[in-house]
Amino acid sequence: MDRMDDNGYMNVSEAARSLRQRFGLGREELARRLGVSAKMIQRVEGGQQPSASVLVTLANIARDAGVQPLAD
Repeated sequence: MDRMDDNGYMNVSEAARSLRQRFGLGREELARRLGVSAKMIQRVEGGQQPSASVLVTLANIARDAGVQPLAD
């Protein structure tokens, strides 16, 4: 189950891991799709903040997968 904070939001590391697992992707495959190393995926899932370009690509993958954006 996805872990959320007290406001119902998932942090980037949890979101990346959840998205990767939802589609059955290994770190290597997600890294290839994002144009980064598998080590970077491991770091992001471990809590390191990814670059803006990685965040945008993750958001695009999520959008293409039908993940709905948060309502304001």
